[in-house]
Amino acid sequence: MILRDLHTHTLYSHGRNTPAEMYAAAEAAGLRLYGFSEHSPRPLGYTYSHEYREQLEAHMDDYVREVATLKAQAAADPSRCQVLFGMEFDWLDAEEAFVRAAAAAHDFDYRLGSVHYLGTWGFDDKLEDWDISQDACEQHYRAYFAAWRNMIASGLFDIAAHPDIIKLFSVQKFHVWLSKADSQALVRTALAELRDAGMSMEISSAGLRKPCREIYPCPTFMRLAAELSVPVSFASDAHGIEEVAYAFPQLANYARAFGITESVWFVRGRMHREAFLTTKHNIYTEFMTDNIMENSSATSQVKNLYKQLYTWQRDIEVDANGDESMVNVSWTNLYRQILVSNYVIENVSDAEGSDDEKSYLLGEAYFVRGKSILDLVNLYAKHYDPATAATDLGVPERTGTAMAGSYARATVARNYECIERDLKQAIEMFDRSGLTKSLWHPNTLATKLLLSRMYLYMSDWENCIKYATEVIDARYGMLWDLKEHEGSFVNTTNSEILHSWGDPASQIGGNDNDIPSIYNGGVDVTYGASTELENSFLEGDLRPAIIFNDGYGLGVPKKWNVSYTSLGMFNMRLAEAFLNRAEAYAMLDRDKEAYDDIYNLVESRVLDIDKIDIPENGLELKRFIFEERRREL
Repeated sequence: MILRDLHTHTLYSHGRNTPAEMYAAAEAAGLRLYGFSEHSPRPLGYTYSHEYREQLEAHMDDYVREVATLKAQAAADPSRCQVLFGMEFDWLDAEEAFVRAAAAAHDFDYRLGSVHYLGTWGFDDKLEDWDISQDACEQHYRAYFAAWRNMIASGLFDIAAHPDIIKLFSVQKFHVWLSKADSQALVRTALAELRDAGMSMEISSAGLRKPCREIYPCPTFMRLAAELSVPVSFASDAHGIEEVAYAFPQLANYARAFGITESVWFVRGRMHREAFLTTKHNIYTEFMTDNIMENSSATSQVKNLYKQLYTWQRDIEVDANGDESMVNVSWTNLYRQILVSNYVIENVSDAEGSDDEKSYLLGEAYFVRGKSILDLVNLYAKHYDPATAATDLGVPERTGTAMAGSYARATVARNYECIERDLKQAIEMFDRSGLTKSLWHPNTLATKLLLSRMYLYMSDWENCIKYATEVIDARYGMLWDLKEHEGSFVNTTNSEILHSWGDPASQIGGNDNDIPSIYNGGVDVTYGASTELENSFLEGDLRPAIIFNDGYGLGVPKKWNVSYTSLGMFNMRLAEAFLNRAEAYAMLDRDKEAYDDIYNLVESRVLDIDKIDIPENGLELKRFIFEERRREL
């Protein structure tokens, strides 16, 4: 996750909160470093319709003093979010002496350089100024980047703020211009100059809150920057406490899509680098299913970032723009989880704590390792076929922390033996500990549900039924009846929830409508729930209203919205046990038992079960169970 916000404002210009209030919001957001970068003074003649020049000049000393106090207080306690003193400077081609004097007025930790004016025209002030032709817009774009290059050449600045802010009121025309070879050549030249000047390019979430409704800079700009290895810094351009660290997980996800894995910041002109972390949870595989459809009104440029997932492609690591993509992160992330699990297994005996705590921790390690192998073998190998599993190649087996130069692939059968062993070992450790923990921790029932899933994949119907039944009986078969409950389905009072992980607030963003960048295409979502999926729901089905948010043009899972739940974006639920057992019963032609399980599940999801025609046997019953799995999970 991104832990540094380097572009922010206060009420001393046109912000809404004091420096102390903004800093408190940074600490609440879990930031490690917070940069104050109030606007610099501007000379007369450079004026916005809502001008703040007098406010800024009257309180500049207050701003400097208050930031210095916050910085000193934070420095006294290294565990707190640290403070940097910066400023955002307007580059004005005709006022270089004025800008240089302002940049030297204080002992800044860093300086942001911005272009908001072409001549004396504040191009980001009024929408009506941009009611002009494509050719007229393109003249402004070229003038903007000429000024941008002059700003870079001045040598005054560390970070180039909101690099393509010129698109603010004309985003579609800007994309048309930037699709041209000569436009890209101009931007590439400017970015190379920025890199060679020792500066970084800002990636800012501010655009998501602006009329352009997309991140600064746009995907083509990002691709060019990534190709040139331009250093990047992250920012919210916050003007109020609610905007601090705005949509940072989305920014991280966006940057990773272009192969960017580290960010930089500056202290007294010296660049510092650090890798940033993004969600380690898999949000991509659903895009390989028929549950997702493309939004025809979203721009191709953004959709192309993930089209290799949405369509069948030989190489998913190259997107439809022809650029290297970072969507294939599951291999690295899952093996990282396995490595951590192996470390715990090898070293937990030497850790501090009671034997019960150590047993529970071991159970968690075995659960995570077993689940990670199950995910890996199903993503990167053939499905389990009892006739060929002993010879089909699976994924490399890792059961220790020792490193090797290369790793041979185990067979699919061997992978499943390891999964089965780990999950049964997890159950033994959980039961031995005798401890009960929150839903954020895996547990015996979650592990038994995972075993039932594994046996279902293996066509081991009897063992699937065995473990699914143990889960159902432990919860007395109590499904959450949607007719009797309002509000979020995913909550701590819902006895269906067995285990939860992946907190949406920390992984995706800090606002109610934040969604992963794989969905977010600016004004419209890039991809969303397919019409086929939405039409598959039953008469009087209460699930669509709980599952989907249709406010984006296409349905997007509500689990990504912060207010949806205090639990995680991923959950293991009792409903899966009913589905697993129903399918296993049906495959054994035990149709009455299969029918009873699926009837119980559907009855808890619809307004009137009497209006639902559930087939009682044979192939049609199996098909209904498969469709119900699609609707439910």
